[in-house]
Amino acid sequence: MPTYDFVVVGLGVMGAAALAAASTRGNVLGLECASPGHEGGSSHGESRVFRTSSFENPAYTALAQRSLTVWRGLERVPHEVFLPTGLVEAGPPDSSLVREREVVPDAPSVSLEQLAAAEVHKRFPAIEIPPHWVALYQREAGILRANVAIKRLLDLALNRQPNCVVSAMATSIEQIGDSVEITTATGDSISAGAAIVTAGPWIAALIPELRER
Repeated sequence: MPTYDFVVVGLGVMGAAALAAASTRGNVLGLECASPGHEGGSSHGESRVFRTSSFENPAYTALAQRSLTVWRGLERVPHEVFLPTGLVEAGPPDSSLVREREVVPDAPSVSLEQLAAAEVHKRFPAIEIPPHWVALYQREAGILRANVAIKRLLDLALNRQPNCVVSAMATSIEQIGDSVEITTATGDSISAGAAIVTAGPWIAALIPELRER
């Protein structure tokens, strides 16, 4: 049975990033049920919005700042992975999108400019919002090129450890003592010190404990 320090199950952008990081810390293997960036994954396609400020949880704001440095560090040429465009988000003044924003100490560079509806249309003619709404403009936000990001991350892992990416579907993950055993659809078994599972909507099939959550 092949044995690795880390096995990453699912190679979307989260899995690819985990594999690239783990490849500097031990012997790794990445399993993807289809080709990386396939249309069934959460990270497929040309682009994803990248927000520098989050109203859901201030911790995401600090994480966004840290990750932006990483994304730019992947680029061989400017804007290969991250394209700065700015972002306008709008809603009623009492909505959580507007009210529950704060600049956190770990992300001092985040700027949020509040704009009235008339100012939004003046500065961005293609956008027209209800007159009683307000907008928040994130100057540092932009577009993350999802497919390019996945490829660059996997390239980093493969440059460090050739053949560490395998097309195989994991069907079970089981803790056995201090190790983890992963079984694939072809019946192969793989042992690892730890498994990093980034399988998106399929994660509950691999980790039954998550089915009721």
